[in-house]
Amino acid sequence: MNYIIYTDGSCKPDMERAAYSYIIRTKKKCVKIGYASYDGRHILGAEISAVREAIRYLVSTKRLTNEDTVKFFIDSLFTLKAYSAIIKGFDLPEGVRPELVESARPIVKAAVDTGAKLYFNKVDAHQDEFNTNKVCDSLAKLALSYNM
Repeated sequence: MNYIIYTDGSCKPDMERAAYSYIIRTKKKCVKIGYASYDGRHILGAEISAVREAIRYLVSTKRLTNEDTVKFFIDSLFTLKAYSAIIKGFDLPEGVRPELVESARPIVKAAVDTGAKLYFNKVDAHQDEFNTNKVCDSLAKLALSYNM
């Protein structure tokens, strides 16, 4: 199966709240929409959480195999670099706090161990035209506003 995933995060440091969202789809259908808020102060943590939870869903619910391809579309360059470093076993890029990504390591390892091919792509954030990244942005802000 070929999965396409859009993710985004939102944060209100003054309220110590963060939120994330993700949309998993195939070419023909929406597979899963996920979003949640939590105690947090870092936008990068929210962005990383979105990717982590999307991977967690695929590994635990869809049972990824070596025939699957997962393409992530992320608007955070730091998140893209952090996940690429985790997968390749490199040091985290400068500016990425290790405690923000440690919870992602075992989940990413579980996905990599399935043999599924994971690709991370950068998309422009907050474009004027309607797109899936903009939907993720709205969902994360909604989760943050309503403590979902």
